[in-house]
Amino acid sequence: MIQVVKNGLGPWAEYSEAGTTVSITCHNVTLPIDCAARQTDARVTIDVVHGAGGALVEGIEGGGSYVATLEIPPAKYAEPDLPVMPLSAPDGEDGGFDGMAMEGGGSPERLPLTPEEMATVILRLWTIPVPCLVQEGAI
Repeated sequence: MIQVVKNGLGPWAEYSEAGTTVSITCHNVTLPIDCAARQTDARVTIDVVHGAGGALVEGIEGGGSYVATLEIPPAKYAEPDLPVMPLSAPDGEDGGFDGMAMEGGGSPERLPLTPEEMATVILRLWTIPVPCLVQEGAI
């Protein structure tokens, strides 16, 4: 389960989590974000704001007030197999070893973000504006 931080006094957008996808819902509009697909080698921060016409959009250029910020941690990598270093007996002349060849090994394999690792994802919810209802005759 993701970590959720609520900023302000509320109300806040609703959210749900299914696998590695976090869905943010505000004023009956939902924006799903697949965290596994968006994960890179560096921390990814996605700002979600109200866009034109009430849509939820990514990036502060797209709209007005903040709704949420999603923080996805950097990808992890599997430890590569350690190289095998066959050693021969000392050569007797300088005390060194012959045959220090590197075998095996390889580049590390990137591990996909799994539902179990979603606890490393942080969702920050911001107070969302509530449309003002103006009554007739009110000053």
